Amino acid sequence: MKFIDKKIKKIAVVFSGQPRSIEVTHRYLKDFFNLESVGVKTDYHFHLWNSADHKSASKEPNSKNSPDIKLDHVKFSNSDLEVLIKDLYDPVYLRIDDQKTDPKMKELKAIAKHSFPNELDYTDQLRDVIKKGWFKEYTNNESFEKVKWVTAHIGQLESASRACEKILFFEKKFGEKYDICFRMRTDMVFKNIKTDPEIKLSNFVRMWNIIDDHRCRGLLNPVFVTYLKLMQGIPQTGDHYFVGDGQSISNFNKNAGYAVIKNYKKLIEICMKEGFEIPNQKNFQKKRDLIGDHSPHRGLHRPAETSWAECAYMNKTTLISSPFVQFLDYSLVRSNVPKNASIKEICSIWENWGKQMTSKMDKHRSE
Repeated sequence: MKFIDKKIKKIAVVFSGQPRSIEVTHRYLKDFFNLESVGVKTDYHFHLWNSADHKSASKEPNSKNSPDIKLDHVKFSNSDLEVLIKDLYDPVYLRIDDQKTDPKMKELKAIAKHSFPNELDYTDQLRDVIKKGWFKEYTNNESFEKVKWVTAHIGQLESASRACEKILFFEKKFGEKYDICFRMRTDMVFKNIKTDPEIKLSNFVRMWNIIDDHRCRGLLNPVFVTYLKLMQGIPQTGDHYFVGDGQSISNFNKNAGYAVIKNYKKLIEICMKEGFEIPNQKNFQKKRDLIGDHSPHRGLHRPAETSWAECAYMNKTTLISSPFVQFLDYSLVRSNVPKNASIKEICSIWENWGKQMTSKMDKHRSE
């Protein structure tokens, strides 16, 4: 691959999903994406739901060590959240919706409700699968409309779709394309946050070259992901961040809300036919022993994560495992992170959260 001395002029950072940990992460993310000193303009795009269910491995916070803990469901008024985001990021695009009252979300819930087998159609193998592991959290015998993944996972993809809906509009409006776009969540920070602007710029140029190289090979709309793998024959990819150009990111997230329904239905059909027990905890633990526990859910077969691969399939996007891992190494900022936490503290808390989650999953599985 021949590297071109590309002049990066403009990037877009696109946030979507629930407004988790915004007041913690903005200090680090704004610094990371601040490239004014090297002539790069950063535009922020947002779609957020007006409420957040914080992630926690334990419902018993240590209030002495973490006085700013918020474990409960948090809901903002649209106006308060809008003021907060504008104050923190001054975005070029901001849209806030309520998952519970949103017409499109109601439509997606209705589709999901009628897309899965009734209990009478369950095979013995599927009944056995549903009694174990994370399937308890995603299925029940009453109504798929009430299941947690409907709002949490479909909402995740639908929000990403809305966050990206104005990327091409702004490119056309200002007559400038975004050289690189990052689709992200609000509850993460990059570990190497103090990287020198010149070093960051050189990394962005390298990203652009890699993206352009894949495009020149004839690959459609290349989008780079943090990881990409096959589990039980179904591709899955993480949702923490995606990197591409404006066209690729916009196309990839188009109509994303429908993908989770299609993929989850496919997953259940496979279980009914084959009697898979998902996830295979022993294999998962083996991988954790090898790669460490910095990312507690990697290796699990999760319906939301398979759906990003479905988005690529539906929208003719090429997903590529990220070559930017070292530069874009990250930690998630969960609900047990104090507002004034340093990067080092965030990383430590994230590691501990992973260990607690593994312990919790093992206990849940044995019940």
